[in-house]
Amino acid sequence: MNFFLKVFVDWSNLPDKTTATRIRPFLYCPLDSIVMKTIKKEHMELYERYGKPHYDSLKKIDSYQEYMKWQNIMDEIVGKEKRVLMDVIWYSRNPKINR
Repeated sequence: MNFFLKVFVDWSNLPDKTTATRIRPFLYCPLDSIVMKTIKKEHMELYERYGKPHYDSLKKIDSYQEYMKWQNIMDEIVGKEKRVLMDVIWYSRNPKINR
C-alpha cells in the first residue's frame, strides 16, 4: 500500500496537488534491513541519538515507537515532507543495484 501511495500521491500529486501536499507528510519511508544497515553505517550519529533502533530485521522492530525512531532518522536526513525519497536515494547510490 505504501508504494502505491508513494507513486500516486508523492510522485504524481494525485488526486490533486493540494490533497497530495496535505497527505505527503504521513507517508513513511519503506524500511528494509539494507536501507537500515546503510543508514546506521553512514549516519551513525543519528542512529545513536535515536537510541540505536534494531536494524538487522524488520521482525525485531516490535513497537510503533521503535518504528518511528527510524522515520525520525529519515526526517533528519531528507525532511518529513520527503521521507519517501530515502529508498530512491539509497537505490541511486548503490552501484550493485544500478546495473
